[in-house]
Amino acid sequence: MGRAMAREHSAIGKHNCIASRLRHFACSHPFALESAMNIAKSSLLLLSLALAIGATYAASNDTDAAPLVPHVYGNVAVVNGGASVDEAAAMKRLAPQYRMRIVFSGGGGEYRVADHLVVTRQGQVVADVPDAGPWVLLDLPPGQYQLRGDFKGASFKRDVALSSAGTTVRWVLPSSLN
Repeated sequence: MGRAMAREHSAIGKHNCIASRLRHFACSHPFALESAMNIAKSSLLLLSLALAIGATYAASNDTDAAPLVPHVYGNVAVVNGGASVDEAAAMKRLAPQYRMRIVFSGGGGEYRVADHLVVTRQGQVVADVPDAGPWVLLDLPPGQYQLRGDFKGASFKRDVALSSAGTTVRWVLPSSLN
């Protein structure tokens, strides 16, 4: 046999030897192979999850804004916020999911925030929201409600008839609150 053929035969022999050793290892240590496969699957899953979270984060326009998460007051889910342009846009996207939508503003259209908002139905408090607005979204059943907003020491009240289709309350505050 020539040197080239001997090297090739030797390389094939080494390859077969390594493959044989791997097969032997896999047969004699089946859990090691299974563990390695599970680690690989878990790594791919974590990588996929990280990429999905990164894509979601990158898709948001405002990386400084906290996510708009409903808070529960009593039995009522409430989303409160909208002070920045991006947060207001997010509130507008969420608004159709909530029956009662309240927007506080001044006479010139500028957003306002209530020191406190209390929502009552038949004399019972159903939501008590500190630092409310400028957008407040409430998941309430249809009915008659009374809103009381406190702004710079002054209280204002509104009666609201909430339909099953929902109601948007555009609460324009007097210019005396400037």
